[in-house]
Amino acid sequence: MTTNLILIYCFAITVSANPCFDTSREQVEAAIENFVKGGDERNTAMLEAVLHPDFRVTINRFMGKDDVTVITREAYLSMITAGKIGGEKRNIKIISIDVQDHLAVAKVILTSTAMKLTSNLQFVKDIKGSWLLINDMPLVEKTGS
Repeated sequence: MTTNLILIYCFAITVSANPCFDTSREQVEAAIENFVKGGDERNTAMLEAVLHPDFRVTINRFMGKDDVTVITREAYLSMITAGKIGGEKRNIKIISIDVQDHLAVAKVILTSTAMKLTSNLQFVKDIKGSWLLINDMPLVEKTGS
């Protein structure tokens, strides 16, 4: 009996210390994929499920401006609905994901025929265990003519 308890204890320590058993990274990856797919398909229901109520896009020096542009969640969803943004398939390359307890930061590169976005995405894990995107800080570069 004591041997079994020791084995169970050792297994529990191994599982909790081993990143292979941590699903947070996979959950953040899924949130990234849903965010990108929601934008590509202009699917506001999919986006609403992954965006924190205080979500914002923060763009520095967008399109040659000298200042910072901040787009709120409501404005972002409105632009998606109106067809001003989104609607084009983008390829996703995840550069990194750093998870610390209930916070996560990811760096991703999204490419389409017209643009390349190097985005720094910040996530928070809500009380229900869902990873929600709270900030998207992209560097936007035109790739097409």
